[in-house]
Formats: sequence, C-alpha cells, structure tokens
Amino acid sequence: MTYANQEEHEILERHLAVQFLRGLAAEPPARGVTVPRLSDGLLSGRPRSPIEAALLRACIEAGLPRAEAQRPFAEFDADGREHVRTIPDFAWPQQQVAVYCYGWEFHSSPEQRAADAERRDWLKRQGWEVLAFWGREIVN
Repeated sequence: MTYANQEEHEILERHLAVQFLRGLAAEPPARGVTVPRLSDGLLSGRPRSPIEAALLRACIEAGLPRAEAQRPFAEFDADGREHVRTIPDFAWPQQQVAVYCYGWEFHSSPEQRAADAERRDWLKRQGWEVLAFWGREIVN
C-alpha cells in the first residue's frame, strides 16, 4: 500500500495476497498479466471518494477514453478576476462530457440539490453534456 495506489487500498487484502503469493511461488513461471490501475483511466487528477473510484473502474473496464478528474471550470467576474464555478468529478474535454458523482450524505438537502442543479445548468450552457449519478446507482 503506497500513496500511488491509495485508490485501491479498499480492495487490497494482505492475507489473501500472502496466500496467493505462497501458491504462486510453488508454480512454474508464468507469463504476467497487467492489471489496470485507476491512474490508467485518467489524464490528470485523482478520484476523491469510493464512488468516484468505482465509476472510474467501470469507465476503464468499458474502454472509455482517459478522463480528467476534478477538472475546474472557471469564469471571469466584472472585475476580470477568475473564479471557479464548478468542478465535475470527471471530464472528457474532447467529447465535452462532464460527470458528477453525488453521495447522499452531502447532496441530499434541498439547498445542496439546488446548488448542484445550478452548477450543472451553467456547464450545459457552456456547451457541455452533463451527467450526474447517485452513489447508489454507481455501486449497483
């Protein structure tokens, strides 16, 4: 377990690995198979939650292009200052597709849902296709 594979920590099981390696040591040499890492599905950024990691794994398995995680979208105010308007969990700039992953605990209040809708609508007005998934949808 390292910083580089922290997205996979939840699926790593030391005792299973030991059992597997002991069995492997008794086998003749075999050709290795590369197991994709979460970073293989990203151009930049990192997932910030288990539901984001789960969605990214599904995107990798589906063969989708590499995405940008946590890509900020900014606009300029009247004084010319830039401020971040929204940060989708994943974005595919070439396809102009953005995805939000919503956990119920943070995104369930009426106020938060209204703020989320406003962010999605703003991004749609910029010409992006916007998708939003609840954590339960992703996990299932």
